[in-house]
Amino acid sequence: MFYLDPVMVVKLAGFGGFLWLGLYIVSRAVQQTYLTIVSMLGMLAMAFFLFSSAMIGSNTAGLELEGGVLLAKSFWWANLLPTAFWFHMSYLIRRQVGLARKKTSLYWPVGLVYVSALILSLVGTFSDAFLDYTHSFFLQANHLFTDISPGYILIVIYLLLTTLASFYNLLNAWFNVRGQSLSRPTSLVLVRQLRLLVIGSFLFMLGAAWLSSNFYFKLNFNELWGNLFLLSGLILLGYGVAHFSLLVEGQDIQRDFIYSLTLNVVVCLVYVTALSLTGAYSSLNALVVVGLAVLSHTTFDFFRELWDKFFFNRPEQAARSEARAYATAIASQPTPVQELAEALEQGPLPAPAPDNLERTEMGLDGGMPSGQSRAELPEITKKKFDDLVRKAITDLKNPPQMIKSPLLSLATVDARLGESELEDNRLNRVAILREWLIQLIENLRPVGSETGGTGDAWRYYNVLYYPYVREISHKGALLELRRLQNERRLSSKREEPGEVERILEWLVDVDEDTFYKWQRRASDTIAAIIREQELKQRVVTAEFSLPIPTNPRI
Repeated sequence: MFYLDPVMVVKLAGFGGFLWLGLYIVSRAVQQTYLTIVSMLGMLAMAFFLFSSAMIGSNTAGLELEGGVLLAKSFWWANLLPTAFWFHMSYLIRRQVGLARKKTSLYWPVGLVYVSALILSLVGTFSDAFLDYTHSFFLQANHLFTDISPGYILIVIYLLLTTLASFYNLLNAWFNVRGQSLSRPTSLVLVRQLRLLVIGSFLFMLGAAWLSSNFYFKLNFNELWGNLFLLSGLILLGYGVAHFSLLVEGQDIQRDFIYSLTLNVVVCLVYVTALSLTGAYSSLNALVVVGLAVLSHTTFDFFRELWDKFFFNRPEQAARSEARAYATAIASQPTPVQELAEALEQGPLPAPAPDNLERTEMGLDGGMPSGQSRAELPEITKKKFDDLVRKAITDLKNPPQMIKSPLLSLATVDARLGESELEDNRLNRVAILREWLIQLIENLRPVGSETGGTGDAWRYYNVLYYPYVREISHKGALLELRRLQNERRLSSKREEPGEVERILEWLVDVDEDTFYKWQRRASDTIAAIIREQELKQRVVTAEFSLPIPTNPRI
């Protein structure tokens, strides 16, 4: 009769779940950071731990005693490295919310934990210092039993200290963000994820203490509960890390997360059910099938990109890759990026008029209020915001790239979306942002001129309007100019050069360095205007969201 051991079910689900989580974080991150990489390694290490535990705990592969001992030694590292990765991850999260001053990804406690894990792994693999491999034997149901050695107390201490330190880091980060949320509303989006991380860390610590103390002190506690605590904690940790790391990048991936998770769960259930119905079920077969199913369905786009190289040329490969990235981005909602929020929370930056751009760029008093100099502004965050606006303008003709812009989370975009009575999704946000940027570019057009011009007053309008609205690049302007000139020559009418032809001829004569310098100044002007409008909109939104007092005291 077919029977599933509850402990085996927990380990099988944990193995598939953490293998998927590790691959999911890396595949969904716009750019790889220390946090995403360390989180991936921690989840994959935990998946290997559950894989080895399931294999050793239910030897359906028919291994001899020597083979079982060799398997246990080969995966001994999986008992230690996951907690080292989790400690590193908790430090990175603590640093992300501004509690750690170090700018490097490592500092001495993290290095000490890694070195300790490595030494304990090597000693435990090649000696009987922690486990008495020499006197191992099989219990009922082929469960390999290996008793502890006197040195196992070091493993208990290592697990206890690393899990406690990880819990402290996450708890400290949570309290810090909760305090910030009162004065910085953008921090509210991280409070929920950090709460999950704290709860998950506590459950993980409880499960690790349950299993290690049960094994060391031979308390005969039910192993299922320890595995459930461990798995529940790791699920919350993995879920929280996935959301936290991607929220920092401006992505709310909840819908995509649930979509991908349920898809993998259904596929794994179908395959495992097929194994049981055909009589081919075993722990080894189930682990292999679940691992292959998760690997293939999570990295499907990666293998498609490799396969595209054999059938499509480079432009077609890039287009197909961009289309897949576009489809993935649609599944998430934009959220404020911390750096963007900091850039906006520093106070308004007056928008200089185009005629005063050169004076402002040189640091003169062209658009700055009295008593305030550009040197007093937060240059790092301001530059970040200016770069985001410049990137969005560049992507006006490229929706698959524009859909990733952190500017989609601006309160002004929210307000315009509400005024348009459109559904809140990335596609409509892109349409709103694109329309707004084009309107701001149009506003650079000199007042009182119905036709285009080529004077100094027109330069900032021309260098943005023609490349990004008309989609005529600086390099492509010469080809377009020649086409218009040839059409005019072939025409039966002897016409004078038209407006577009005159402007393109003027643009062609502008050297490349000057052209891009004008573009930068023009986009920075638009960035200043957006920043000012955004701050005003946030004030309006905050006023409308204030609670109405009841029974006020007179």
